[in-house]
Amino acid sequence: MKKRLINYVKAISLPVGVYILFSILTGGSFGSMTTFLSIVRTSIVPILLGMSLSFGMSMGMWNFAAGAIIYNAAIFSANIADAMGLGIPGIFLFAILVAVLSNTVMGIAYNLFRVPCMVLSLGFAMIYEALPHFLAPDAMGRISILEGWMADLPWCLIVVAVMFALFYFVNNRTTLGANINAIGSNIAIANNAGVNIDRVKLLSFILSGFFLGITGAMYLFVNVSVQAVTGFSSVSIIFDSMMGIFV
Repeated sequence: MKKRLINYVKAISLPVGVYILFSILTGGSFGSMTTFLSIVRTSIVPILLGMSLSFGMSMGMWNFAAGAIIYNAAIFSANIADAMGLGIPGIFLFAILVAVLSNTVMGIAYNLFRVPCMVLSLGFAMIYEALPHFLAPDAMGRISILEGWMADLPWCLIVVAVMFALFYFVNNRTTLGANINAIGSNIAIANNAGVNIDRVKLLSFILSGFFLGITGAMYLFVNVSVQAVTGFSSVSIIFDSMMGIFV
């Protein structure tokens, strides 16, 4: 417990220290409440995405299709929810469905073809980036500015708090979380102990898809309009989150 607390302090002290340093260097302008709230708001999507990516990354699996899935979840949920008149609840619902389905398909392919996740996810990133150009009007998802209130404080923080509570529960209070950690520590020992590696990895893809769906919905609320991209441009969205995972 003492070692864990020390690690928590180290992880928290790094961003806090950087923030204090910039506040001093800028004469306090960087540390204003307005700036702080802006940073909090823009960090919502990277935090949610980081929780999603961590399930696979803790087992050595890098999902470079996560960015494309977020774009698809945002674009398709906006169009379907608008067509059905379901508003914000519909956006969350369809974003989760799109992301879970997309990530589950990739998880099944991962277990079938035994291709390294990094290589497989890059292939799926190309496929998923192309889908909105064929299936969505103008390859875009758009909501009204009034519907973007979910990205405002305190609502965005409530979403993050709920998702973090779920993230903590899965990692620390469930068999799936224990198995994910076991595989990440030593896959050979986990396999010899009776852990079904393929099943755990598939479940991690499904669980990660759920978090990607929430991330996609919040990405839409933050940006109001999301335009599909090509040429692996969606990959860039995941690097800020990876930095947080490493810390």
